[in-house]
Amino acid sequence: MANLKLFREQVDFYLFQAGIESKERNVDERRGMTQAELADACGLNRAELNRKLNGKSPISSILVKNIVIALAKRYGITTKSQAKELLTLMNVPDFSPADWNALPLNLLEEDTSVNDSRISVNDTGIPRLFDHFCGRDDLFKKLKDQLCGSKITRSIALYGKPGVGKTAIAMAIANDPRVQQYFHGGILWAGLGTNPDIESIQRRWRNLLHIQDIEAETMQMVIGSQPVLLVLDDVCNINHVAFFFQLGNYNPSCRYLITTISQSLADKISENHSFEIPELTAEQGLELLLHLAPNIVPAEKEEANTLIEVVGGLPLAIWLMGMHLESEANRNQPRRIQDALTLLQDYEERLQLERLSSDLKEFPSLKGSAISLETVIGVRYEALDVNSQQMLRALSIFPPKPNTFSEDAASAVAATSGKTFRDHLVDAGLVEDVGGDRYTLHQTIRDFALWKLSKKQGEEQAANERLAHFFAEYVKTREVQSFDEANINQALTWARDHEQNELYLAIASGMQYFWRDHWRVAESMEHLHKGFLTATATYKETKDSKSLQSMMEVACNYGSTLLVANRLNETKEVFETILEIARGETSDRLSEGIALFNLGVVALQQGKINDARVKFGESLAIRKEEQYQDEWALDFITFCRIAQKWSQMEILKDHFERAIEIDRDRAVNNRRGEGVDFFSLGNIALIQKKYEEAASNYQSAWISSTSFRRRLKRVWLLPDGVRLFCSPGVLCSASYVRRLCSWATST
Repeated sequence: MANLKLFREQVDFYLFQAGIESKERNVDERRGMTQAELADACGLNRAELNRKLNGKSPISSILVKNIVIALAKRYGITTKSQAKELLTLMNVPDFSPADWNALPLNLLEEDTSVNDSRISVNDTGIPRLFDHFCGRDDLFKKLKDQLCGSKITRSIALYGKPGVGKTAIAMAIANDPRVQQYFHGGILWAGLGTNPDIESIQRRWRNLLHIQDIEAETMQMVIGSQPVLLVLDDVCNINHVAFFFQLGNYNPSCRYLITTISQSLADKISENHSFEIPELTAEQGLELLLHLAPNIVPAEKEEANTLIEVVGGLPLAIWLMGMHLESEANRNQPRRIQDALTLLQDYEERLQLERLSSDLKEFPSLKGSAISLETVIGVRYEALDVNSQQMLRALSIFPPKPNTFSEDAASAVAATSGKTFRDHLVDAGLVEDVGGDRYTLHQTIRDFALWKLSKKQGEEQAANERLAHFFAEYVKTREVQSFDEANINQALTWARDHEQNELYLAIASGMQYFWRDHWRVAESMEHLHKGFLTATATYKETKDSKSLQSMMEVACNYGSTLLVANRLNETKEVFETILEIARGETSDRLSEGIALFNLGVVALQQGKINDARVKFGESLAIRKEEQYQDEWALDFITFCRIAQKWSQMEILKDHFERAIEIDRDRAVNNRRGEGVDFFSLGNIALIQKKYEEAASNYQSAWISSTSFRRRLKRVWLLPDGVRLFCSPGVLCSASYVRRLCSWATST
């Protein structure tokens, strides 16, 4: 059976060889043979050859032979066995004796040249732990092209978080036949780790090379200028590689493949020839798990996908889970399979899955321990100082990747400086810098840190409390952004579950506009309802002014949310409660005015016109009396509902026109309120299709209030939460308002 994939890879390899051999034999001063040149030699164009090599169109026996002849002519292949190997891969008959005796095939050597598959130094220390890879084909090709190509790249570094597969990729490269063929001088492996035993590595290499010392001069005598690859795995300190780089001083064909956690270290060692190794995608992870546990995954795809998700596509985690599942499947007991799947849902159990290997001696950082997530991540954790360890544990209370958090939030939660955070955790590969002052914690690393946190008495409580305090202040002083929603929800949930009522109310109140703007109805209803009940109970117990203010704030927010949701009876009940308390023992005229205004809106929607007029009138009287410095606003959705009856809209219009007179009074001078009043009149005019009037009112609103401009940019359009963001110039354009209204009111 033909093996087109391997044939294509071999052809790519020999294309590079063609350039090198041509240079050495002074046939052609250029480096490399391109696929276009190969296509031309075969009587095709590049696109046609590419389609055939990728299986998109048939490849004939004649073309296979033409490819072999072209490569032989350019010295890409130099031995008869290489030519025959290409024919065999595609099930093509051998050349005839006449062909072998003609140019260029008659120049091919028997298999005694240095270009055969034998390597001079067979390093038995190269691990062979993994035998299957997914989603790495492009990376493998790129690495092999750079290591074995005509362009000189002395060193290449792979970096990434623990367990992402750096060592596995290095193993695959070192064990690849084509790489071994290129580095016929030898491939040597050195596992370094946090405290490398350089003398032990030197001793092993001396035995491999049959020499007395491992100095550069001796290496030069033994290997000469033959291509040699030195694989330096798990480099933690640039000083650890100095000795190994000296060995290449006398050999221009010596190359280095390095793996490390730190990007900065990778860039320094490789002179910026570094590659980040990413996690696997969901599809790639499932493919790997299917390969490892073929007796379970096909029947349990939903559970398998869940497992890939909870470990964030980390290859080591998938490998350990796959090996565990397959071992249980081999017992042919369905109950054990289900038990195994259930067990893997527990992050502590996943962390402690382990596998022994005869290659453990080549992973010195593990110190002889079995391979597990706990040991692999634990090596990096134990290398941190005490403060950095404490910070990593504290960060585990943030939701994991793809969620992100800011440096300010991280520093607050861990009660330490951002410098510690940057200089230690990011460089250690335990926290990812995603740019824009945002960071993230991979799912499996977060599991490890959370597990460590659970073993430290009092730390989890303290970290969550700091998180809640940070976001209670955050929602009060900043505009909430979507990328912090998950973090705020974490703080909110913790405050609720631990009965931290003051923090809970502060966060819930601060999130009201975000919830409304992003149509988070369920979250808004859940938290503001509980907040309302909690705040009301607290006030009735304490009767102090602080709890009254807190209760009124959350009650008004909850009532406004109910109004947006058109739950009029519940809205009425909430604002009647506010009104009752505001008129009680501890008088609160401002809350009374807000309650009356909203009860007027409810009455208006229910068709109780006279009741609405009375309540609007009472609310305006309080507004003037108290010289209120804020706004009593309605969202656009409620305006649209009221617009169903023209008389109701006119009553509302009259209310805001009277409110402007009050806010403009010198004794009141409520510029923010005036801005909201004009904005509300603009909404009314918009709905009534009075476009020039709407534009004029929006412009007046913009001029009236600088503090209101942020909210002025958000114009609610539809109940499903669709919004339009307008710039000041566009917002004040009558023609634009006309187009806006035509779209909004037609839905």
